[in-house]
Amino acid sequence: MKRSKLLPHGGDLNEGALADLRLRFKETVDFARQVGRIKMTDEAIEGWSAVYPKLSREQPGLVGAVIARAEAQVIRLTLIFALLDRRDAIAFEHLEAALAVWSYCEASALRIFGDSLGDPVADEILRAIRQSGRKGMTRTDIYNFFGRHRGIRPDRSRTATACDNCEDPLGNTTDRRSPKRNLARKLGAAHDP
Repeated sequence: MKRSKLLPHGGDLNEGALADLRLRFKETVDFARQVGRIKMTDEAIEGWSAVYPKLSREQPGLVGAVIARAEAQVIRLTLIFALLDRRDAIAFEHLEAALAVWSYCEASALRIFGDSLGDPVADEILRAIRQSGRKGMTRTDIYNFFGRHRGIRPDRSRTATACDNCEDPLGNTTDRRSPKRNLARKLGAAHDP
């Protein structure tokens, strides 16, 4: 698609068009105030039932904290879209629009926060494990990684948090209580350059 012109300061929105927008917005707000309980159409119920488990799933790390309660945010957006259409029932199209907005929000959070765990020490442990490659790291290696003089003790909880956020290329389950060299070796191998 080719632009017809560049408008760095916007177009020329005349007063008549602005007045029309104000009126439509006021009518929409008035409708929203008088409408009672809003239900979903059958198609929207089916769609919501399909996406709800994915939206409710917990995500790890800082991104998980930022996008927590996705299902609550999506249903609010869905309701807003229905009211903007001045409808007294949520249709599948409103759910689709809300999911598109939420998808953009999730992608933005992932872009901003990446795989950060929200704990600087756990983040460093995760980076070190990934950089260790096939050699992997024991708890002692992790402790030595911090130089012992920094006053930072990579406790079991932080080590487990870091290990929980590594992918095991062999598909093995990881034992949170004992991230030994073989586990760390597997986790490091997943990120071998």
